[in-house]
Amino acid sequence: MNQYELEITAEVDLSRDEDSVTSLAVGQGKGKGREILIYAGINSSKQDREKGKNEHFRVFSLGASAEGKKGEKATTSKVLELSRSALFDGTEKETYQRLIRLSKPFPNSAQFGATATAFGSKGEEVVLFDTTGSPSAAPKIRGRIQADIEAEDVDVIQTGKDEYLFAYCTKYDIFIKTISSKTDSSEPRRITPAMAKHETEAKPVFRSLRFLSPYVCQRAIVIRLVKLRVPNSLLRSVKLLAWPSVICHPVNHRQMSKALHS
Repeated sequence: MNQYELEITAEVDLSRDEDSVTSLAVGQGKGKGREILIYAGINSSKQDREKGKNEHFRVFSLGASAEGKKGEKATTSKVLELSRSALFDGTEKETYQRLIRLSKPFPNSAQFGATATAFGSKGEEVVLFDTTGSPSAAPKIRGRIQADIEAEDVDVIQTGKDEYLFAYCTKYDIFIKTISSKTDSSEPRRITPAMAKHETEAKPVFRSLRFLSPYVCQRAIVIRLVKLRVPNSLLRSVKLLAWPSVICHPVNHRQMSKALHS
């Protein structure tokens, strides 16, 4: 196999009556064979959505195929659908699962996730969940956030035993929330940074954000701004944001690039 070429090792056919895949994330393996879990956003058929039923949250497993000669390792993989469920409260037929993000869990800890809607005419929704249960069942919902504007990006990072930081950004604002084992209905905090004069005049918009590794700086976010309307140019910038009472170590461009593309 050529290291510079991508090779299809497994695939699954989806129903033609349903939507395309709109979001995708890879989770940690579970079970004896440690199959890889794949989380996807796929809207149900138009007919189901018109009835108010949309099982948009799908979980697939990717594991080694049983095919092959006896005594030899399988060289192919198979994709199986394990579950489908509805996490969003809204039942608008045009709403879809635009974003999904999973944390990198500590050993023996639950993998925490966040998923967000788009195209909601009555508002948008962000659902926080964990994957402690069986992958064949719906995930455990840990909270809901109602928003007037759709999220541009979301991210989650584990900071302790059953403790996480969640953040999301809209075009012009950044919000953050601490998640713990205690029930907490508080709204996320707005931590939008001040902009330089040329950025304010250019009206930048946020496109993505990523927490850096807790080993580098536990409470720092890399944010990417685009669409700065400077005459005859399109200015893009990357910023490192840390909020009060937190001391951050210097972060090099390689670390920032890795965070943005992870």
